[in-house]
Amino acid sequence: MKKYLFLLVFTIANSIGNTNAQHVIYLTIPDTSIISDVSIAGKPIFTIHGINNIINQYTVTNFCQAFPHSRIFTTRQVYKLTTNSPDLSDLVRQIHFR
Repeated sequence: MKKYLFLLVFTIANSIGNTNAQHVIYLTIPDTSIISDVSIAGKPIFTIHGINNIINQYTVTNFCQAFPHSRIFTTRQVYKLTTNSPDLSDLVRQIHFR
């Protein structure tokens, strides 16, 4: 009985601890002209409003170029988006930034 109680408490504590988990999404954006701006809060603002509507529904804490000093041009097209929602990860991966 003690074994199951410990497992239950550990599971509850672990799930509570993961509510603030950060999810990092790496996006390849070949046409950087679609990035209009980045807000003070760290949310990207795109020229494509449909993408903005999706991103505004979630908490995004950071958006930046992942490898700004890379010698490889295509690597400099990779951006890092940090969020607390795994759902945003799934949605953004379905968007084609071309």
